[in-house]
Amino acid sequence: KQWYQRRVRGAPLNLNSQIENVTATLDGLLPMIDSMKPTDNFQIGVCNVLRLLVGQLKEIKVGQAKLEDGTMRSLNMVDDNMIDLTRTAVKGEQYHRRDTLTVTGVTKSTRETDAELGRKVAESLSQSGESVKPEDFSVIHRNGKQARKNRDGKDIPPSVTVRFSKIGKKDKVLRGYKNYDVTTKTPRSVKVFQSLSPHYSALRQYIVKFFGDQNKQENHGKQLKWCTYQSPTAGLAVKLKSDEYLRDIHVFEDFVAKFTEICQK
Repeated sequence: KQWYQRRVRGAPLNLNSQIENVTATLDGLLPMIDSMKPTDNFQIGVCNVLRLLVGQLKEIKVGQAKLEDGTMRSLNMVDDNMIDLTRTAVKGEQYHRRDTLTVTGVTKSTRETDAELGRKVAESLSQSGESVKPEDFSVIHRNGKQARKNRDGKDIPPSVTVRFSKIGKKDKVLRGYKNYDVTTKTPRSVKVFQSLSPHYSALRQYIVKFFGDQNKQENHGKQLKWCTYQSPTAGLAVKLKSDEYLRDIHVFEDFVAKFTEICQK
């Protein structure tokens, strides 16, 4: 199994092929029995018993193959039901965040107040083209107190969670705000994202990691262009540099199935 398969999931058995293999193996014994060329009643009796045993073994093997097939199908059905339940649960969890944004790169003063934070975030979000005021927020807070270091050793202030009083306002800000400044042709210091539940956040990180250079054998050398969240119903979307597009990714199994499908084309 490839490393990205978190648990062993049995593929549906090809029952006809399995029975044919079993039958061919046992049928190969019959020419050997016939080649004995019995000359007396005892040898004839032994050959008849061997033929009978071969027939019984074939029946046992076929029955066993059918039993294994039925068991595997039942297990896969249970697995599919669990995946469906998980998909429904994570959609519901994310739905409750539809009015919430995560804002990164907002500078933090030593004694920052909630009012000060609200003003700074409102000013940054107004660059979306939508006028934003602190009164538009129902909740705003830092996600942590201490700054973290990036790869260059620069201090990164804690991100900010912003919940809007009106979803329509939040949607306009998210659509209008560009994390890349087309005027200066540089990334903005303040970036805005849809707030993700821990599930979707971890799923996105896992997908990004999967397309790392260290996993070229597993990802077949394909490179990630972007991976972004679309909506509670559409989930994550993945665009590859080879212009292949994966969408409706809510659980890990969705990604595995869709990625396997494009690799088999």
